[in-house]
Amino acid sequence: MSMLYYFFSNQEKENAYLFEGLNVSKHQHLILHQNQYPVIFLSLKDMNNDTFEDQIYKFSSLISKIIDKYENVLNSRSINARQKKILKKYQNLESNQNELKESLFNLSNIFYQHYHQKVIILIDEYDVPLQSAYQHDYYDEMVDFIRSVFSSALKTNDA
Repeated sequence: MSMLYYFFSNQEKENAYLFEGLNVSKHQHLILHQNQYPVIFLSLKDMNNDTFEDQIYKFSSLISKIIDKYENVLNSRSINARQKKILKKYQNLESNQNELKESLFNLSNIFYQHYHQKVIILIDEYDVPLQSAYQHDYYDEMVDFIRSVFSSALKTNDA
């Protein structure tokens, strides 16, 4: 997943050398996509907490770190004040559970508006929070939360 992130992300141009000499570098139609997209890379590997509340906080922290990588968007002229407020709320870990359910959807739409480019969303280790939830008896809550996050971001999202 990290290699996909480094290949596609417009935030990783300095790492383009990683692909020199690899098979992908021999195909010009593929190289045209290198470092051209905003990429949201979300690894859930550390979401192995004992309580649902701790899981929500950890997820909030992961979203905050994504915004830190794209902090230049906070000063964008392409997004409105409400969208900037949403980003700041995510960044400052002030979002409630319902707001976090829409976080990937909101981020991808805001990034699309700013960069005028479709967004790639990479999700790794999605099973870790579910396994932890099963082991600590909050599985139904976690499934509902993850389902809502992924559904809004991946099923009904033109960005």
